[in-house]
Amino acid sequence: ANAALQRLLTERDQAREQELAATSRFRELFENAPVGLVLLDARFRPVLANQTALLMLGVDADQLPSVTREQLAPDPTLFEAHRLELQVRGTFGPSSTTLQMPSGESLSVILSGLAARSANGDPHVWVFMQDNTVQAASEQTLRAYLAEIELQAAELAEARDVAVAATAAKGSFLAMMSH
Repeated sequence: ANAALQRLLTERDQAREQELAATSRFRELFENAPVGLVLLDARFRPVLANQTALLMLGVDADQLPSVTREQLAPDPTLFEAHRLELQVRGTFGPSSTTLQMPSGESLSVILSGLAARSANGDPHVWVFMQDNTVQAASEQTLRAYLAEIELQAAELAEARDVAVAATAAKGSFLAMMSH
């Protein structure tokens, strides 16, 4: 019986060590993730955020409780769509939006998320925020380029129409002068 108790105690200690190692690995992954990670409670209030998310939100860790739902999801229509997706599928996104920082700066991001439960069964939502600044800037440049091409095409069409009209007028003039 003593050997069995000793074996159980050893197994318990090993399980604790494995749990501590797994927790440490998760914490390191969480803190060093290249995407913003935010854990929201059932009322969509932030409970936990990694350093990347804090930078994207423009707040310090001690300011996290003051971050509003509107700062995390400024578009109420998009927020409602995400909420419904969470209810139906357990996930939402990805979708593009712009975060407004307290400093007044804005940041283009891609949001996605998934429903989760805490250890005691409380509903939570993990939100993943990816900086979309480069892609948003590229898309804006592309839109400006396409608008410029459309403008040049319209000007070229107008110049062609003027040239066709001038050629027709010249032909009419020469025909009238030859008679």
